[in-house]
Amino acid sequence: MTKGRSITVGRNQNQGVFEQSIHIAASAVVVEQCFTNLDLMHQWLNPRLRCLPVGQWSTELGSRSRFIIKVPFINPALHSVVIDRAPGLVVWQFTGFFQGRDRWECQPCDTGTW
Repeated sequence: MTKGRSITVGRNQNQGVFEQSIHIAASAVVVEQCFTNLDLMHQWLNPRLRCLPVGQWSTELGSRSRFIIKVPFINPALHSVVIDRAPGLVVWQFTGFFQGRDRWECQPCDTGTW
C-alpha cells in the first residue's frame, strides 16, 4: 500500500503516477484532520489552490468538490468526487483540465505518521 500522497494522472494514452510521501511527527488522527477539515486543509494547501465544496463539505464516499487554481483570467477548475474512503484514506477522482486521482493516506508509525 502506498504511503503518503499519490496522484494518478491520465490524458488519453499518456498515463503517469506521481507519488510523494512525508513523515509528520504527529498522530495519524491529527494528520487526517488536515485533509478532512476544510479550514485546516486550506492552511497547508498551495495558496493558489482552493477547494470549494459542492453542497456541504465532506470527505465521505460520493462527496463532491471543486479544486480551483488561481491563475489570472483563467481559474481552471477540477471537479472531484470521493471514490474511496477509509480511516486515514481519502481518494478523490478528478475531471476537468486533466483527469486523474489523488490519494491521500496516512499510516501511523512509531515516530508519527507516514
